[in-house]
Amino acid sequence: MKVSTDSCLFGAWLSKKIIPSLPNISQVLDIGSGTGLLMLMMAQEHAFHVDGIELDEAAYRQALSNIELTPWKDRMQLFHGDVNGFEFSRRYDLIVSNPPFYEHDWLPDSDVKASAMHDTTLNFEDLLKVVDKSLSPMGYGALLIPYRRFDQISRLAVSKGFYLHHVIHVQHQVTHDLMRSMILFGRHPAGLQEDTLPIKEMDGSYTSLFVQLLRDYYLYL
Repeated sequence: MKVSTDSCLFGAWLSKKIIPSLPNISQVLDIGSGTGLLMLMMAQEHAFHVDGIELDEAAYRQALSNIELTPWKDRMQLFHGDVNGFEFSRRYDLIVSNPPFYEHDWLPDSDVKASAMHDTTLNFEDLLKVVDKSLSPMGYGALLIPYRRFDQISRLAVSKGFYLHHVIHVQHQVTHDLMRSMILFGRHPAGLQEDTLPIKEMDGSYTSLFVQLLRDYYLYL
């Protein structure tokens, strides 16, 4: 199954920039783990416990195999099931998600409307309800979302009692439109830090910040 550049960037941003700045992170949950990419990237950098949950059986089995091949397998646990209605045995200090349903946002508008009718597994409101239920009182949430949904999801998070702490808008190249947003939010107020991160320079080379974040995960940086 494909591993996208923006998913890798999200995992690196969490591991390198966000988690070291947060206090007392010991229990982490990845909602919609796919083949385990975010779980593996966080476990590579940090000694805390990481849980994940994945609905798709093929992805779940691939993630189990990937986890088993790592030196950090004893610090990870993966659940197979629908996060809606799933009862976790603990509250988490950090909940992260790279929701798969955002892929509909890159279809033409007519196809977006059609696809939305078949999107029955999870939506952003349901996701934030799960985060609210499963997060510790002083915990944090982090999402990778399409930029075109940023305003909508930000308002939704605020309506659920969350405060935005850190936002990075991602663009493929310095002259391109914004395409993704990586957001960190929590239950307590904080000054919002908002930045932009281009993946590539004008000449097609990776930007220095991208290299800094990904060099521990990419073999050729």
